[in-house]
Amino acid sequence: MHQLRLDSGKFEAGVREIGLQAAEELLSLGDTTGAEELLRTLIRYMPEDEEMIELHIRGLEASGKKTEAMCARNRLSTVEV
Repeated sequence: MHQLRLDSGKFEAGVREIGLQAAEELLSLGDTTGAEELLRTLIRYMPEDEEMIELHIRGLEASGKKTEAMCARNRLSTVEV
């Protein structure tokens, strides 16, 4: 039997890229709820990903959730890279 070997860095990068593309597509189609749910899940696993957080903020703002967007922006300012 062949053993499947996963490079965790490549796997995470792939998940990140696909997730960002899917969220951007959902936002472009006006599905802010779908994008928000996807990004919340991804951010749980990659809490310091600034690009992902920025996209989430954009989605929150697009859906009229200004207070949540402001809170997310405040959290973004505390993210250490």
